[in-house]
Amino acid sequence: MTTQRRAAACLLAFVLCIAPPSVGAQEYEFPDSLAQFGLPRDPEDVPRLVAADHLPVYYVYKAGCPSDGGWAAAAFAALEEAAEADSVVRSKLAESVGGRVLSKDMCPADVPRFEAWLAGVLRRRWNDGALSDEANDDDPRPLFLMSYISLSEDTATRALVRDIAMDSAVTGNWRSQAARTMITQRYGEDLGGQDLVNDTLYQDAVRSVLADLASGPPLPEFANQMEEWLGVLQDEREREEALRVARLEGWVRPEIPEQCLRLFVPAMLANRDSYVSELISGYYPDEMKGMGIGGTTTLQLQVDEQGRVDKVRVHERSVSGHFDHAALKVARRLRYSPALMCNKPVRDVATFTMTFFPSRD
Repeated sequence: MTTQRRAAACLLAFVLCIAPPSVGAQEYEFPDSLAQFGLPRDPEDVPRLVAADHLPVYYVYKAGCPSDGGWAAAAFAALEEAAEADSVVRSKLAESVGGRVLSKDMCPADVPRFEAWLAGVLRRRWNDGALSDEANDDDPRPLFLMSYISLSEDTATRALVRDIAMDSAVTGNWRSQAARTMITQRYGEDLGGQDLVNDTLYQDAVRSVLADLASGPPLPEFANQMEEWLGVLQDEREREEALRVARLEGWVRPEIPEQCLRLFVPAMLANRDSYVSELISGYYPDEMKGMGIGGTTTLQLQVDEQGRVDKVRVHERSVSGHFDHAALKVARRLRYSPALMCNKPVRDVATFTMTFFPSRD
């Protein structure tokens, strides 16, 4: 063996036998109990295992908070570095970390740092034109990113989402996603499990974003969806208000307790058909009868606990309107068997359709 080869062999032996093992294995404390999760002792190995689907990113949190330093901090530093060049690692890191940001299942000190990182990824995809290419409309990553930073309090991050929503070069799909993220930002709370239909604060956030977007390029599909939804809510509120007033005035059947639902008997007309026919004939308007004209009026009647008609009003007018007054007179002469709720007489509301047939004589 030559002198040069002997020197090389000695150097190799020094590296293998005398030099310390890799920094990751020596420098970071790693509890043996975490080996069951497949976490490598060397944090530099984490990106490779994540990319190969051998290691879920969130398992790294089982070793501690990144802000605490040590193994977890080194592992996330390696992941972030790898994510810059590896789209698979970038997507998995964004999805996992973002999900933890939204669920608040994360170390509080780490949230701003990761929100800033996620916003940086989104900004690069925007600058690279990924959000302006309709071929990428089905790519979930920008959606994930916008969802995960939706609760960020960072001014620059919030401005980023608004800028995307106002950028006419961005496809309508991603502008709409950005607009929805703006709504969440202004609402200030994760939307999961929220009763948004009855949440006026959320509805105010929607109106605020619609007003903001009105100053920029049109976003018709999003605006139409939101305005239609707000319109449906307004119609529902008006119906509820009308129902409240009607119930207050006695024009709606009282609410029936669940235990009485099967035992409820509505108020029923007690008069014979022949008697009702005689009343209708007796109150038939002379001018209509003379011309052979008939008509139909539908009434609502308030029936008291004794079965008497307490109040009556026209629910659906006759075509000509000439039979409504006569129908009201007939209704006041009717008698009902009272409604029974759990076998007790109660007030009720009945509907009665009265038809005036012209004479065939």
